[in-house]
Amino acid sequence: MNPDVLVMVLLGAGVGLGVLVMINGFGPAPEPGEAAPLLRLRLGSAGTMRVAGAIGAALAVLVVTRWVAVAVATAVTVLVWPWLFGGARGQKTAIARLEALAAWIESVRDTVATGTALPEALPASAASAHPLIAPALWDLVDRMRAREPLDAALLEFADQLDDPTADEVIAALHLTMRTQGVQLKAVLSALATATRQQLQVRRQVEAERRSARRAQRVILGLFAAMVCGQLARNGGYVRP
Repeated sequence: MNPDVLVMVLLGAGVGLGVLVMINGFGPAPEPGEAAPLLRLRLGSAGTMRVAGAIGAALAVLVVTRWVAVAVATAVTVLVWPWLFGGARGQKTAIARLEALAAWIESVRDTVATGTALPEALPASAASAHPLIAPALWDLVDRMRAREPLDAALLEFADQLDDPTADEVIAALHLTMRTQGVQLKAVLSALATATRQQLQVRRQVEAERRSARRAQRVILGLFAAMVCGQLARNGGYVRP
């Protein structure tokens, strides 16, 4: 291997290691008495794989092109790829989950309106729940059938859903349990109305973001085409 290329590879590896150390430095400190791990990344498996992929892609581009700017741009592109091209999918999933929660709240409300108690209304609502929340809801039903206290089962249900709107619903159910279910129907009706309003706002915001994402992708595509064209037809111009 050319010594210059080897130096560039080592420099790139050093930069990548520096980024990891910087991220590690922003992580939470270990608890008292706990040994400090070598690397305290809090990115999760997907985030760690993305960082490793960015470093690997940058090194590969650096070895092939010997162009530091393109290598850095490649690393940044890999890191921000979910935000540039995966945001729409994530927003659609979030909106679908919110709509599923609204439908579930309305289902529980309608069941409670017939005089059914909450411990019986929750299992009844699981049969018609949206697939996005049905697994967590069936887990809740299984915990209730296993004689787990309802308040603890609801907290685990909220942890599984991991959604702010779901947290509001669970909090409301906790409060009504303490008051023996008084005004439960009114509380659920208010939550369903608020969730539907939030769903409408989220859809409007997503519609406005869609055009911005489209323009962003067009700009990135034109920039990439310009760079490739310059490399193919006028390499001397971009060599410096």
